[in-house]
Amino acid sequence: MRRFALLLLLAVAFGATACSRAADLIPGEGGPAAPKTVTPPPVSAPPLLVPSTLRLAGAAGADPNRPVIADVELARSVVQVQALDGAGLNAKVVRGGSGVVVDKAQGLILTSYCIVAPFKADGTRAYAMIAVGAASGTGPPEYQATLVAASPEFDFAVLRLGQPREGITNPQFDPIEAVLADTSSLKRGDRLRLFAQASNDRAQAIQTTSTSIAGFRGDGAGEARAWLKLDGRVPGTVVGGPAFDQSGSLIGIASQLAYDPNAPVAQIRPLSRAIDVINAARQGGADARFTPPLAHPAVLSGAGTAAAAGDGVAISRPAFAANVLEGQGYRDLFDYTNSFPGDKGELQYEFATQGIPQGAAVQERWYLNGVQQDSLSSSYTWNSGSFAIVSDRLATPNARNIPNGAWTLEVWVAGVLRASSTAFVGVNPQDVTRKPAVETFRFASSASPEQLPGGALTGSSTQVLAFFDYRQAAAVQRVRWVVLRNGQTYYQSAAVPWAGGDHGTWWVGVPVDNARGSWEVQVYFDDIIVGTGKLQLS
Repeated sequence: MRRFALLLLLAVAFGATACSRAADLIPGEGGPAAPKTVTPPPVSAPPLLVPSTLRLAGAAGADPNRPVIADVELARSVVQVQALDGAGLNAKVVRGGSGVVVDKAQGLILTSYCIVAPFKADGTRAYAMIAVGAASGTGPPEYQATLVAASPEFDFAVLRLGQPREGITNPQFDPIEAVLADTSSLKRGDRLRLFAQASNDRAQAIQTTSTSIAGFRGDGAGEARAWLKLDGRVPGTVVGGPAFDQSGSLIGIASQLAYDPNAPVAQIRPLSRAIDVINAARQGGADARFTPPLAHPAVLSGAGTAAAAGDGVAISRPAFAANVLEGQGYRDLFDYTNSFPGDKGELQYEFATQGIPQGAAVQERWYLNGVQQDSLSSSYTWNSGSFAIVSDRLATPNARNIPNGAWTLEVWVAGVLRASSTAFVGVNPQDVTRKPAVETFRFASSASPEQLPGGALTGSSTQVLAFFDYRQAAAVQRVRWVVLRNGQTYYQSAAVPWAGGDHGTWWVGVPVDNARGSWEVQVYFDDIIVGTGKLQLS
């Protein structure tokens, strides 16, 4: 087997063992080598259409019919976003990044959800206040802001500008509103302009970066353009910053798998995925607040097992696809699904990585109907930088097709299971998987670094976390939970993608004013109740 790495549209040779597959790896660092040449099939990925409920500019790209907005004007739409521990002007910055004004009249700012996600990995509250200010200026950001709408799944958040912070008497903040683009026509090679305040020191100039679209990446749920891959890398402090096309229209937000100022940004979330969130913020009014789902952070451990504490490694859930477009310097999957017809010659898949240290041991373990396939699994030493997209194909070492059944891929880094996903080839998932089982509920106020029950739950706790063991969950697509307090419905979560794999330990929770009372947590897999945990706390 040979593994290839692509850097800025150059290929890099990369060795692997115990595997008979051909693969492409798109990393953040590496040296040049001869590019792989593949003739693409005569198909193309369908575009994602933007909802018509928001007035947009024309199609994105270098449109000669649209006047070009100068950099100095675009910079006026960029803001600095900080999540703060405390309310004073000297409060500690917990997370920092950028955003862009999408509605000046209502004071709405689009940014990355990972900057303002209200909870830490252990389930406790991450910060006390959000502050926003002009990206260029002096002193700390001048205004408070509230989180009014968000899509954690797509890493978008909309903030509403509030009152000036205490101690700010004469705020200087006069932004312009970004022009929103229809991103359905974006294509490989389109040039982009990225803007961000890449430092907590606003006296420094706004950072601008010229880059281009190197390809597209899906989310595994049928969407072929969930991410725009860039042909370069920019610092992690650019997260949340806007990406504009050459005409100056907003086409997306710089995004990471998980917030990490030390990891580079190499992907853009397209604006088309944010339209519903922006509309929700506009329609929600001044009193709107977003209540996020409080649950196990999937990027720490995609299969629900203990993740190495604080090591900064994030792996996306592997996505499978029916087709691939390949050429010199690119490899894009499309027609994403986890169910395939039988007699299939190969299985296309990909996953993104962030923060894997150089020299770390990486394993891709394959299972067929729960039995590990040693001859198709692989082990290799990581030398592909702090961000990479692993794009690969599974094929048998002979001319036969892939055997029908449930194919599960587990991604391990440094001996820890990080992500897992299952594809069903030539079979109905219900025919090869048993009914999911959830059992052994435990309650705590926080999660340990290994994502197991942490702090003890007391009457004064401000969050209730319910931990449970699960098995036979490989075919599950979504999870949600309902919380009852003293026999009355207290909270119902939205359905979120299931990233726990077949078996392990997971947790869900709810923020509370205090934890006293009778609690019941009901867990649903694909809208079917699979387990209930109860607790009485005086």
